[in-house]
Formats: sequence, C-alpha cells, structure tokens
Amino acid sequence: MSADEHAPIRIVTREATVEDVRYLDEAFEQLSAESRYYRFFSAMPIMPETVRAHLVDVDGVRHGAVLALDALADHDEGVEGKPVGVARWVVDASGTPHLSITVIDEYHGLGVGTQLFRDLIELARSRSVTHLHADVLATNGPMKALMRRFGGHTIPSGDASVVAYDLPLAD
Repeated sequence: MSADEHAPIRIVTREATVEDVRYLDEAFEQLSAESRYYRFFSAMPIMPETVRAHLVDVDGVRHGAVLALDALADHDEGVEGKPVGVARWVVDASGTPHLSITVIDEYHGLGVGTQLFRDLIELARSRSVTHLHADVLATNGPMKALMRRFGGHTIPSGDASVVAYDLPLAD
C-alpha cells in the first residue's frame, strides 16, 4: 500500500519503557526482510533472545527510546494503538550514543520516521545527550536522507558499505 492509498492515521509518540516489550515481537513480524537488514545489518528471520533483551533494556539514560503508535489502527493489545515504529539511542562501552530508527513497512513514507527522529532528539537533549552517532547502510537511501535533513555530518566509517554520521544536538 502506498502513502497515497493508506487509511487515515494518527501517530502518537511517547517515551518507551520496559513494559513495551509487548509491542516488540508484533512490530518485528511486520518488518520485511529488507527492513530487518537495514536495521540490524543482517538477515534476521527471527529475533535472537539476546537482541530482544537488549532492545527492551530501556533506562532513559544509557538507552533511551521513543515509541510510535497509530491511535486509529485496530490493535488487540490495548487502547494506545498499533505499534508502528521506534527510535532509540544506546550508549556503547566507549560512551558513544548510537542512533537507530525502525518503522514497519506499512508506514514507510508517511512521516513516522521524521516524527520519531524529532521526538528522540528532544528526549536525548532533555537527558543531556550532546550528539548521536549512526551507522547507516550505504544502500539505505531514506535513512541517509533523514540524517542529512536533521543535520548529520558524515564521518569515516572504515567500511565502504556503511555511511557513518555524527549528529550534534546543540539547541
């Protein structure tokens, strides 16, 4: 379904919590093989338990995340709506906060990634995060465009298949 053919949506975002684990498996199942590859840099037909545990270990400081839900979509899990995307930063052992954004395929091209990015930056600034780092596959045009739109600067990645970005978060 293209953006022009999509049913009406109302995207709401909020900070993700550990309790949002209930949405993770449902959203993962709605990612195409290509979307999973772009997000995890690997063909991942099922999510390994170690990855799942890492993704739900949100504390709002070393690992912050914003969840997007479509409040108009039917959803059995509760009144919030259908989970359609998440943006997060995770601080690695060197202290670098790494950015990722995932939107389920059905919602590509509808502005969900842009809204998630904007809200994640706001959350990160409120937690004194001064910059975000992102490694993006060179073939992932939409994410590269999003990084440029928000002021990301390319930096050497050491891998021709990956474009690395640094995004300063100064106000």
